[in-house]
Order: sequence, then C-alpha cells, then structure tokens
Amino acid sequence: MTSFGSIQAQASYTYSKCLDDGSVTSAGEQGAYGVVDPYDQSLDRGPCTFNRTQNLIVNGLYSLPFTGNRLVSGWQLSEILSASTGLPLNVMDGLFDQALMEGIEGPRPNYATGAAGCNPYQILNKAITGPAIQYFNPACYSLEAQGTEGNVGRNSSYGPGLLDLDFSIIKHTKITEKLDSEFRAEFFNIINHTNVAQPNPGLYLGDFGGFVIPSPTAVRSPRKPQTHGRFSSR
Repeated sequence: MTSFGSIQAQASYTYSKCLDDGSVTSAGEQGAYGVVDPYDQSLDRGPCTFNRTQNLIVNGLYSLPFTGNRLVSGWQLSEILSASTGLPLNVMDGLFDQALMEGIEGPRPNYATGAAGCNPYQILNKAITGPAIQYFNPACYSLEAQGTEGNVGRNSSYGPGLLDLDFSIIKHTKITEKLDSEFRAEFFNIINHTNVAQPNPGLYLGDFGGFVIPSPTAVRSPRKPQTHGRFSSR
C-alpha cells in the first residue's frame, strides 16, 4: 500500500462592502478627512476608508510520505496565500483650500469629462522613473473652479490590491527520544509579484492666479520589497 503523505489545509474568503460618510482607524489610511459640506453630507457617502471588498487566505501543510531513516523522513512543505482587493482611494485637489470653505480639508476635483481616451476610473499601473509606478491617470481629473465643490465622490476609486505567496520547507529530525531538531527554509513572496503601496491622491500643489501646478508625486505608488528568504534551525 502506497502512502501519499498527509495534507492539512484551510481557506477563508470574505466578500463585504462598508459604506459611510467618514471613517478612520488608528493608522495607515489615505485621505481620512472631515465632511466636505456639512449641509450636504451625501457628497461624502462612499466606501469606508478601511473597506476591502474581497479577501482570500489559503494555507496548507503537506507532510511528505518518506520514511526509513533520519535523512529522508520528517520533511514538510507549507504555504500561505494572501490575496485581496485594494483599499479605497480618496482623490483630492491637494492640501490647499480651492473650494474656499474655511476649515474644510481634502477638497476633491472634478471629473475631466470628455477628455480623449479617458474615464474617471482609468487605471494605468505603468512604470515611471524611479522605484514607483503611475497607478491612475491624473488627466481624468480637473481642478474645480475656485469657490466651488468638485464632483468627484469620496473614496471614488480603489488602490492596488495584494497578492502574496509564502512558502516553507521544513525538516524535523528525531535525534533522541527527548531531543528533536528542526530546519526551516522560508521564502516570502516566492512568485515575486510586485505589490505597491497606496498612491499619493493629492493631484495639485495649488492654483496660482489661474496657473495650476500638478504635484510631481501624485498618483505614484512606491514599490514594496520583492522575494526574499531566510534559513533557521533549532
């Protein structure tokens, strides 16, 4: 009778959607600002800042069937797969008060309707100079007239998602009845998938007498570290 070893696995999938008119937690979120217009809070109704619509986690442990001596027995393979959609992205003018509403932070621009080859949700995800990518197309937006509110909704787009596969090779060796050793070789992001951070959502440095200066760092998503590994024993 042939043994194929043993497999243990778990999978978790979540689909959710959270809506509100303002949210923030303790760290790491983009564009968590107060209500733009307290007289019309519907302008701020959109996805929660921490909303991830889809999230998948799969982990497994495979014990190889080899037996006979200390060299071939005790081998295991394990993996953790993480995949999720991106966090909401609150596209804004920048840190200046174009709407001329005192005390209001994070005013949003207009959609550049009719721009050639453009739509409000055009994702580029293309490489640019330096360790970053241009994630969305800033030409899809235009600065609203001074003293007016832009028509772009709060958290109207989504940032980049996450895909990561970690893999381990484990070797247990029985030395004596009471003494056991373990060797691990661990590889993080073994598929070398590029994961990037949230882009800078501030499009402009300001409107200086009708001359709009784009932000040089707008829509840039810094690249995160790629594949790396480590070895350990005990």
